[in-house]
Amino acid sequence: MSLRPLLALALVACVTALPAADPHAGHDHSHGHSHGPLTPIGKAVMGTYSVTVEAAGNPAPGKEWHLEILLDPAQPAPKAVRVWVGQQNARGSVKSKAAPKMGPKGAYSAHVDVPAPLPAGSQVWIALEPNAGEATQGSLALPKAGHQHGAGEPHQH
Repeated sequence: MSLRPLLALALVACVTALPAADPHAGHDHSHGHSHGPLTPIGKAVMGTYSVTVEAAGNPAPGKEWHLEILLDPAQPAPKAVRVWVGQQNARGSVKSKAAPKMGPKGAYSAHVDVPAPLPAGSQVWIALEPNAGEATQGSLALPKAGHQHGAGEPHQH
């Protein structure tokens, strides 16, 4: 008897004995879940970057807060975008690295831990580390509970 049929049978047995493929493989996990409607937080210029920030809901002390950050797509992508809630020195805060999103150039997504207790005067801080040149940072005021802006309505503080 030839070994070929036995080898083919052994190969089929090995393949079928492997665990099933991940049913989530091929899905875009970073955008596959909803954070709710996004509310404009504001716009700022940080160094050579024009930055727009939107958030899902309002920040709650001790909770995670989802932010969407859009940089001017004409600018070169920075090496890193870091975000935190709190004071400029980040004392008592956790910095989160924003991840580039699939889709439009310059779009980033971040999950930020809001400190508890929330220090007085806390803001949303964004630090941009370009591929060349000096890092820059800036901040935007935190939205107040129930503080919503209409479409196209600027956020001024």
